[in-house]
Amino acid sequence: TKLTKEAREKALAELKKLFANPEDTADKAVLVIKDAEGTVIDRITVSATEKEFTWAGMDESGNPLPSGNYSASLESYKDGKLLSDKPASVYSRVVEAQVSEGTIILKLEGGTVISARDVTAVRAGA
Repeated sequence: TKLTKEAREKALAELKKLFANPEDTADKAVLVIKDAEGTVIDRITVSATEKEFTWAGMDESGNPLPSGNYSASLESYKDGKLLSDKPASVYSRVVEAQVSEGTIILKLEGGTVISARDVTAVRAGA
């Protein structure tokens, strides 16, 4: 599928950096992307030695996915046997924080809204 210049620029602007640690003994790793319902929408073979991955927000055919919440995990394999399936982390810039009904709500760049309870780590931004 060939994307228009605008679609390509949008996709590049929305690249997501994902972080996960493959098992030390793994000889294969697969990044598994799921939609908000938990349906697998993409499986991407990645290096078994890398810890940082980029996902472009596209399906297996290269078509941009609609805005929404997606999750990722990293499956580690050795000789075809699944060693582990670890959740991947993603870091997003917080653009707004509010308290709603006693809960801290964070609005992320791109408009996604999450509960502060879902935050597992914080990094200094650029």
